[in-house]
Amino acid sequence: MKKIVMFTVAGLAAGASAQSTIAFNLSAQNLTQGTARGTAVAANVGDTVRVWLSSDHNGLSIGLAKFDILMDGGATPAQVHLDETATAGFDLTDDLLGRHPHMRQATSDKPTAGASGASLMTAFATDGDTVTLSDAASSGIDLGTFPPTFNPLIGLFPIASGEQFFAFDFIYQGGVVDMSVVVRGAGRVYRSSTDGNGQSVSAPTVGSGVTITPAPASLALLGLGGLAAARRRRA
Repeated sequence: MKKIVMFTVAGLAAGASAQSTIAFNLSAQNLTQGTARGTAVAANVGDTVRVWLSSDHNGLSIGLAKFDILMDGGATPAQVHLDETATAGFDLTDDLLGRHPHMRQATSDKPTAGASGASLMTAFATDGDTVTLSDAASSGIDLGTFPPTFNPLIGLFPIASGEQFFAFDFIYQGGVVDMSVVVRGAGRVYRSSTDGNGQSVSAPTVGSGVTITPAPASLALLGLGGLAAARRRRA
């Protein structure tokens, strides 16, 4: 009996370790200033901040991502700049916007209103000072990839853990802007180059967000402006 119990526990442990996981992470870089990429970015009004979405997972390739990106702090939809699907090469390099080339067109949202096909990815105002980047009609961005059985290149060029699969530009106009990912549905991970269906992850994890704050120079100018106004009032 003891041997059977021990075998059962070991089997449970092995099953638990085989569970697939996905965590969605945002990172950003101030392209205008050429500062380092990270989750905290300082910017002056008019600076272009590029924002990337990546996923940490424990499979060969990410297979499905359902999410929204929220921007709090007084942002407006006009500050969000999207582009057509990136189609060059086998990955989404830092100089490209849109979605990863392996994201299939049939069920993926296209980022610009001029595109045809699936529902459109747009930025729109919600709840006062919040901007949502999403597919308004479907309440979430659904980015999927063809299984390796349909696209053998995934076996050679997977969307690996930590690799970015979506990017957009944000034109900073002041204030503190917090960006975060909202998970809208299950994710999927391909565990090998022959895994045609992948494994569903019912509750993907929300990882790191991005905060954009006024650069020190901007804060100094604001301080000088306030000092000058105070002197005028005293005069």
